[in-house]
Amino acid sequence: MLVDASHRIIATDGRGVLSERLSSNAGDRSSGYYSEGTGRLVAFHAAPRYETYRGLGWCGVIVQDG
Repeated sequence: MLVDASHRIIATDGRGVLSERLSSNAGDRSSGYYSEGTGRLVAFHAAPRYETYRGLGWCGVIVQDG
């Protein structure tokens, strides 16, 4: 899925778009993964900046339910 800078889901398989936010345990990291207490694994990578353009803070996310 794709989330914006406030972790709001902006692109996915159609469920939760613009109505759900993904909790983030990423800290200051721009990429990596974390495990939630429910056994769910979340991998993420921030969209890169381009030269002097800061970007919009979007992040690609993959969630695997455990």
